[in-house]
Amino acid sequence: DNGAIPFILGGANIMCPGLTNPGGEMPPDDGEEPGLEKGDGVVVYAEGKEYAIAVGVMTMSSKDIRKENKGTGIEVAHFLGDGLFMTDEIE
Repeated sequence: DNGAIPFILGGANIMCPGLTNPGGEMPPDDGEEPGLEKGDGVVVYAEGKEYAIAVGVMTMSSKDIRKENKGTGIEVAHFLGDGLFMTDEIE
């Protein structure tokens, strides 16, 4: 969801509606098996962009996100422009 990009770049978690709207994308679920499980690490891309803007952890499965479509879907752990990104060197 393009409207969420400034908030994600400020460290906000990603809400379920942003993952299920037409601009959002998740792997398809396979019958009873979700495409993504709760606790899976994910890379977040801005719509139409080549490089990632954040990484995070699924707070619920993709199947549950599609079913409930409310609340936090991804807890953001690192985002473009945060302290880790701005670090020159890690020793």
